[in-house]
Amino acid sequence: MLRKRILQQASEALRSTDRVSRTTPQTAYFRLFKGSKRWIQLLGGILFLVYGAFPAAFYFSGWFRRFLIFGHYINWPPLINFNDTDAYELPYTRSLFIESANNIALGTWHVMPKSEWHRCANGVHPDAEFQDSRPVIIYYHGHAETRATDYRVQLYRRLSQSIVDAHVIAFDYRGFGDSTNVMPSRHGVIQDSLAIYEWVKRKVPNSRIVIWGHSLGTGVAIQLGEIFARTGDNPAAIVLEAPFNSLVEAALRWPLSIPFRYIPGTRKILEPLLEEDTNFESEQKAGTLTAPVLVLHSKDDPLVPYDLGRKLYERLQRDRPSHLPAAVFYDVDSSVGPGHRRIYKDPKFPEVVSEFIKSVVR
Repeated sequence: MLRKRILQQASEALRSTDRVSRTTPQTAYFRLFKGSKRWIQLLGGILFLVYGAFPAAFYFSGWFRRFLIFGHYINWPPLINFNDTDAYELPYTRSLFIESANNIALGTWHVMPKSEWHRCANGVHPDAEFQDSRPVIIYYHGHAETRATDYRVQLYRRLSQSIVDAHVIAFDYRGFGDSTNVMPSRHGVIQDSLAIYEWVKRKVPNSRIVIWGHSLGTGVAIQLGEIFARTGDNPAAIVLEAPFNSLVEAALRWPLSIPFRYIPGTRKILEPLLEEDTNFESEQKAGTLTAPVLVLHSKDDPLVPYDLGRKLYERLQRDRPSHLPAAVFYDVDSSVGPGHRRIYKDPKFPEVVSEFIKSVVR
């Protein structure tokens, strides 16, 4: 009886082993195929989004292009109290709103120069804020974030608390920061920039005003420069920090464009950037500027390559009438790591800017 039971158990074990040996490779293959299929589907979906849906949306949707170009939805740091300027180490700074076209309110800071702090012990009085002879720099910021972003605040400090000793007017375009929340466009941003310029001009003469554009803001500054030259309303000078010659060229060289850079037809997809709402082709307008110009760029700029800034400068030089002062190019010291956003880290930055402004501000 015991022998029979042992033989029965052995027989069942052999059948079980045979069943496992016959089914395990098939099951493993099926599972591997099923897992691979999921990964293939996921990869296919990603490729479709990157090389299909994204380019199509960019090409056909003006809203989507503006959404990407302006980046106004990126508000950093979050939960900002724009009235608490002491938190940004900007003492004696007035926070206000300036009205643009169509009742757009533009959140603005007026950062006082250090030499005038002594008369601001009780705050910056609107009727007396410009009662001095210091230059007034209007800062036109670039893509994304707000006037309270750290590297921008650091620049205001350098311009107001160093030997430059300037008033700084920093504001947010429509859709940015605490300004009226509407979708920005080239036309709207130009309207906002002109509104700020006109507000300052009611306070001080043109001869004290310097307009300063950074990155995308250089495209704004150049378009303003064209308007000023045409209307005979030039500021004392225009400063272009990390500029590009063409938004199409800059988009092709943008780090996130690497997946598209070598695909035939990419330039065709970018052609809608030349339409009215996103047309910032600075090189085409460079020759129209008649105000003095200073260009600042660093060779370690990873976002707007140095050679694009040089191309713009060379176009400025080539097209500029001979009776006007030549544009100035300052090669920022890349050894201190200024990159795209922190050109003020160059030890000579205050001296270079101060000397340029002294040469043009009367």
